[in-house]
Formats: sequence, C-alpha cells, structure tokens
Amino acid sequence: MKTRFILLTFALVLGLFDDVLSGTEYTYAVAFRGCMSTDARALEVYLTQHPYSGEAAAPTPYIRVEIEWSNWENVVGKDLKLAQVSQRGPGPHMPTAHAELNLERQMPVWLQGTLHLKKVEVNKQVEGSYEFTGPNNLKWIGSFKAQWGKDRLPCG
Repeated sequence: MKTRFILLTFALVLGLFDDVLSGTEYTYAVAFRGCMSTDARALEVYLTQHPYSGEAAAPTPYIRVEIEWSNWENVVGKDLKLAQVSQRGPGPHMPTAHAELNLERQMPVWLQGTLHLKKVEVNKQVEGSYEFTGPNNLKWIGSFKAQWGKDRLPCG
C-alpha cells in the first residue's frame, strides 16, 4: 500500500495524470464592485475555502475573478473566455475577464479557462460557474453563489 502511494504521488508530481481540483474546495464566494488589474472598473468575485466578507485581505488560498464592468444583461448566460492579463477581451460587446490563483507565500498565477455568469444582481448576488486551468494542467471546475460585499472604489 505504501509503495502504491509513493508511485501515485510520483506520477502526480510528474504530471502523468490530469489533476482535477474540485470546485467544492472553494465553497465560499463574495462579489463586489472593484477594479481590474488595469485599474478599470470591474465586478470582482473571490472564491475562498473560508468565509470572507471582502473587507480585508482574503484568506489564502483563493481564486480572484475580475470581469470588466458591463451591461450585465448582455453577458448573463454566455461563456466568457479568460483573457491573458496583457490582452483585451473578445470584443466590444463582451467584457474582459481574468482569474488568478493566490496561494500562501507565492506569487499569484493567472489562470486560463471559461467563466459563465448565470445571474448578476448588482448589490445583491452573483451566480455562475467556472472551468479554470492552471500550472501543471491543474483544473478547477465548480459553481458559485456570491453575496454582494462592500464595494471597493474608486479605481485608478
């Protein structure tokens, strides 16, 4: 049994299997008006493993999603492909979206993948789902229902 564990661990480290970290790892979510990494106005969603109000620094690990502020009626129900930080989004009718993984004592890592917003009720709640990919092909797949927290403005 111990040998199997060591071999499995070794295989995972080498990336021989596609690792999938369930979205249930991030069972808490909060949303608010905030800022993109470029200082543009944004809807920010924090996915955390522990309760977080959005007031202070989020407890690590967490995933921070930023979506350029938009007319949400045009976005709800559509897939948003995450853009690289240096790139704009898919076009003038769809907002730019980014997601970053924040681990304890490490630099944030920008993720790739897709975000799907099911509902955006400003000052109330945001619902959606995601499929993100990070380093070593790690995947985070899940859904969230975020209550609205305290807004963080102004930007810039």
